Amino acid sequence: MPKLFHFLFGLVVLISACTESNVPKGIAYVSNEDSGTVSIVDLNSLQVVDSISVGKRPRGIRLSPDGKKLYVALSGSPKCPPWMPDEECESQIEDKSADGIAEIDLEQKKIIRIIEGGSDPEQFDITKDGALLFVSNEDIGKASVLDLNKGEILKQLTVGGEPEGVKISPDQRLALVTNEADASVSVIDIATLEVINNLAVGNRPRDICFHPDNNLVYISNEFNHSVSILDLSNNIPTEKIQLEKGQLPMGLALDVKSNKLFVATGRGQKVVSYNIKDKKLLQEAIVGKRPWGIALTSNKNFLISANGPSNDITILDTKNFQIIKKIQVGRNPWGVVIGSSP
Repeated sequence: MPKLFHFLFGLVVLISACTESNVPKGIAYVSNEDSGTVSIVDLNSLQVVDSISVGKRPRGIRLSPDGKKLYVALSGSPKCPPWMPDEECESQIEDKSADGIAEIDLEQKKIIRIIEGGSDPEQFDITKDGALLFVSNEDIGKASVLDLNKGEILKQLTVGGEPEGVKISPDQRLALVTNEADASVSVIDIATLEVINNLAVGNRPRDICFHPDNNLVYISNEFNHSVSILDLSNNIPTEKIQLEKGQLPMGLALDVKSNKLFVATGRGQKVVSYNIKDKKLLQEAIVGKRPWGIALTSNKNFLISANGPSNDITILDTKNFQIIKKIQVGRNPWGVVIGSSP
């Protein structure tokens, strides 16, 4: 009898574990650029459960290290895509009073404060101790360093033209910023808050993804249809992953255990995965119009893509690349992060 009990108990645990791995868990937070909101999506029920009005053009989005707060970059600058003539862009009305970083208490689902984040903040990252926030100021070619305790700008650094992606290294020594107009990446020393290098990459670099070894970095190059691989120990590009023409790399996500790099391809309408060892294409799925932000669940079994003009997100099974569900959110979803229930 005891043997039978242990066998049945083990079987129940195994079935439970398998079921757990086949169901998305957690909460997805999605910034909707054109509706000025953040959608809250319960990944257990695969439904939008709430929406928070945050301000103009929410794009970059991050959770605090403890998962209790959400930060969202807001901008009063007009939308000026690369193909828009400068004259048309300059004729649009800007509202600098709308610029800032919204800090949201997730238990209350309300904005606590709007922190000054410099002009036209787009993307940002937060140090693991929750003390500093590094943000790209797209329209002035700067990166602002924010003191989150004081809620003020500590320093502004000159980087390259149209800075966008921001990522802090796992060891917290460096902050990297992609410069779209300069085809470069600026490297900031966090201890000194100085730019210590500018590294050439591909045309119109967008997002940044660090390998856990701290030195290896992946940079998506939208107009080169490629992902640069940088070795920061030598400060040189080592290799690159070449995508098909028509695939415009945007958001990146990495699963080191399975050796997979996931890439959102913008107007290519797909999310693709590549083997980081041999740089070969593994899988691809059409997820929606212009997927930008992507995020992996904690177990890496599911990926969420924010599909701009589709006004939805896609839940993708990373094992078989099958779409679990498409969920309508706000207008022009831009960024996505995944956390647990507050």
